Amino acid sequence: MKNMKNPKRNEFSCFSCFSLFESPKSGGILVFMLVVTATLTMLALFAGSMASNRARLASDAVLRSTLRDEAFDAVAQTVALINTDTNGVDHFSEPWAQPFRIGRVEMSITDEKSRLHFPSASRRAFASLLGDDEAAAAFVAWRDGHTNRVWKAEEELFEFITDTRIHDPVRPHFGNLTAHGDGRGNVNTLPREVFFAFAASAGVSAETAARVFARLEEARTRGDWFASLDLAEVSRVLAAGGIASVPTAELMALNALLPVLCVESGLFRITARATDGRVSQTIQCVCERGTGRILRWVEY
Repeated sequence: MKNMKNPKRNEFSCFSCFSLFESPKSGGILVFMLVVTATLTMLALFAGSMASNRARLASDAVLRSTLRDEAFDAVAQTVALINTDTNGVDHFSEPWAQPFRIGRVEMSITDEKSRLHFPSASRRAFASLLGDDEAAAAFVAWRDGHTNRVWKAEEELFEFITDTRIHDPVRPHFGNLTAHGDGRGNVNTLPREVFFAFAASAGVSAETAARVFARLEEARTRGDWFASLDLAEVSRVLAAGGIASVPTAELMALNALLPVLCVESGLFRITARATDGRVSQTIQCVCERGTGRILRWVEY
């Protein structure tokens, strides 16, 4: 009899186990366990990713600090190089005007007096630069309302300009503005837009300014420059070294500009960009030759 009952008991037990896994309650538990497992897996992956990102960020921070030191050293070397240039004239044929490298640092130097001095420029100069007389008038009125302010950098303009009539026309010309210098422009390095602004301020027509600037570009192309601003030198450069004739109107136009021009800048914008793979660090400053004064310092 005992042997007859055991099969029934075993049969009942197997049926019970099968029924357990087939029940709705058991299915819910199985789904729950799968969700928990998937969640734990995702959390583990996320934690691993966060740890990896933190390690990468820490590594990048150390590298960026190293690159910053290299850029700083390159700037110091470049300032020393600029201070050795004592020939009394600055132009594009000089070594400083060509990009160069110091180790991992890409260096570029621009003449700060090739920009328009926004603290002192006239309305006519801004009208020429912006191509909008109304915006120029609004800008000058806004600027003159801050006459007690000592401007340190062109970036300050956009901290204070809230009027879009001024902000929007000025922004595209941001790179042609400076807060430094005495308001004069270096005739050897002025770009077209800024030269036209100076010309407009001096009452020179746009047509005459275009002809004069074409002669300046020709001089730069052949490696010539103004060593001074006396009339003999002005005539020599404009006349392509004396082999061409220069209309009187063009000579008179440049003569009208002489009070706001110079041939030696003494102010240079240095940009040092140190790079290693995807990480970079840039230092930009404006230095004054001879005195060693740093008038502007930006890191990014």
